Amino acid sequence: WAARSRASSHTFFDHSDNVGCCAFSPEGNCVASGSADRSIKLWDLRTLQLLQHYDAHGDEVHRIAFHPSGSFLLSASADCTLKLWDLCEGRLFYTIHGHEASANGCAFSPAGDFFATAASDRHVMVWRTNFDRLLPAEHKGLALDADPPAVAALPPQLPPQPPQLPPPREPP
Repeated sequence: WAARSRASSHTFFDHSDNVGCCAFSPEGNCVASGSADRSIKLWDLRTLQLLQHYDAHGDEVHRIAFHPSGSFLLSASADCTLKLWDLCEGRLFYTIHGHEASANGCAFSPAGDFFATAASDRHVMVWRTNFDRLLPAEHKGLALDADPPAVAALPPQLPPQPPQLPPPREPP
């Protein structure tokens, strides 16, 4: 934003429908956006170039969140799914089927060892990520736990241990 002219520093024009969310990478050198066109786009703020484009979901993307390492992006969609994107490899890492209605929100904990999801099914789910397992060093250790998922809405009293995700499936 240029204070004197009150104009934006740059405008990206690549989505084909309403843009509903955006987020800066932890390093601040990239911005990601999610849209009603069902896509996610990642731009480099230094070069102003589109870095990655994902035909992400079967319905509108409501929310996106960067993992604190900057290596992963989590997306929440009206298609009831959440997706974890591997930004280093430029591909879908995992699809999470836990909510029974539109997934409206997602956020990583400050350390990145948990993420929370919110949906129109009136549930907030907390998920555990594990580090130092399964992934090469360039991913800074983020890995999903090998235990199968256990999905439940957290009650108002002290919550149980958050569910853990199984590891990603090997491609055929």
